[in-house]
Amino acid sequence: MADIATKNKLYILPGFSSIPRTSKIESDREKLLKDFEDFNNFEQSRELKEFYTLQEYISSKEFAVLQDEIEKEKKEENGKIALYGEQKKSAVFKKYFKFRESPRLKRYQAFESSKELADYLELEKLVTSAAFTEKRNKSQNVLEGLKAKENELKALKKSSESEKYEELKAEVSSAGYQKALEAAGNELKDVNAKLDQYNQLKKSRPFKEYFKFGQSQRYRDFVSFSGSKQLADYLELEKYLQSDAHKSRLAEISKKENSEAEKKKQYEEFRNSKKYKWYTGLRESNVFNELRKWEAVFVDEFDGNKLDHDRWMTRYYWGEKLIDDAYAHESDFAFPTDGNNVGVNKGIMKIELRKEKHNGKVWNPPFGFVPKDFEYTTGIVGMQKKHWLRYGKIEAKIRVNFAKPAQYNFWMTTGKMLPHIDIMKLDKKKSNVTTSVYWGEMAPGKSPEHRLVDNKGADASRDFFIYTLEWTKDKLVWKINGLVVNEQTQGVPQEEMSVVFSLNLMNKPNDSKLPLSMEVDWIRCYRQA
Repeated sequence: MADIATKNKLYILPGFSSIPRTSKIESDREKLLKDFEDFNNFEQSRELKEFYTLQEYISSKEFAVLQDEIEKEKKEENGKIALYGEQKKSAVFKKYFKFRESPRLKRYQAFESSKELADYLELEKLVTSAAFTEKRNKSQNVLEGLKAKENELKALKKSSESEKYEELKAEVSSAGYQKALEAAGNELKDVNAKLDQYNQLKKSRPFKEYFKFGQSQRYRDFVSFSGSKQLADYLELEKYLQSDAHKSRLAEISKKENSEAEKKKQYEEFRNSKKYKWYTGLRESNVFNELRKWEAVFVDEFDGNKLDHDRWMTRYYWGEKLIDDAYAHESDFAFPTDGNNVGVNKGIMKIELRKEKHNGKVWNPPFGFVPKDFEYTTGIVGMQKKHWLRYGKIEAKIRVNFAKPAQYNFWMTTGKMLPHIDIMKLDKKKSNVTTSVYWGEMAPGKSPEHRLVDNKGADASRDFFIYTLEWTKDKLVWKINGLVVNEQTQGVPQEEMSVVFSLNLMNKPNDSKLPLSMEVDWIRCYRQA
């Protein structure tokens, strides 16, 4: 880089093959824009909002409390199941249930409910009753009294008390006596028969075994445990665990647990998904900083088949303002026709410099606009006043068909002579792009202030290049295909400016080189967001 007294600077650019290719830059931009669009769409998506809602819920006290409740409920139900299992396996319960299912107990219980035992107990109740004893004693006493009379009769028969003998004989021989004797004997016989039956049954094997088993310690323990609170609690627990209430409770707990687990699973799956990791990776990076920095305010992709005159004029600003016609400067060798040399086709806006005669107006101070014949025609495209810019980023993708002494310009003006910014000027040779800013006052014998940088190296005619100006209140930065080629903090314009494309002829050309062209694929202007 050389600093020359004329305030020029020289930047040596890398060779064409070393500069990032425009196609690569645009491909990278398209991918970045696509990623940015996808990023923004995802950031506004319903699924991300639902994820954040789920994340907030899973991180909430409500979720933690519900988890604790579920665990508590599970622990409670599982505790009941475990307790039941432990009790069922314990020695005391195993012994109890084993005994309860034993053949011996079943025989005992079967005998206990039999008619045979019922009859026995009924008989026992009878023979052990006071009435039965009284009846037996009474029958026995009556019978003994009657027998005593018979014995007395036998004794009197041998004695001399014939009168008493006859009297007693008559009584013993009477039908009443015989009937009373028979009745007392039958009654005593019947009572003794029942008593004998009872005693025989009591001594019989079935009854002895029954009563022996009923008096055994094992049976008494069984009966005692059967009436215990421990067994009652166990049986109540068993009944609950076999009930629909328990099944419903387990189902309810499982449903809640599965629901919460599914939410946690969805959260984890989304959090660990490639899509979310892609999003968070971009969110935490600065890859979109440049895109976020700028907001598009003027874009023309030239997609139609003609120039949009709501955006563009095909005259110098003062021709539009003062005479409603095109005009040329004194130094112009080609007349900038009012759009005849400007065309739009297949997404390209093209300004063409041709050899053809044209009579047009020329600005010639102090005479004003005067007619003049031209041998060559060209074009100019400038931004309509309502779209003029102050600050921002201005960039265009341009290709030139270079030949001297043509001058290819991508520049900015206020409509006055100064200030003036050359975003790209090409006139010396195809590998020398000039960037500059001019400011100050135009006065006789006084040159305006300016900073000019020549950027040598890249052949501007070999391909489309992206020429960029970043303009802030305090600084101007020029770039070619993303490479900074000039920076300037002096003379930074503070007023609104128009963007202009022009192809000028500074001297008589070699006609064999004609026509010449300047092609613009697109222009994009941004302001800081």
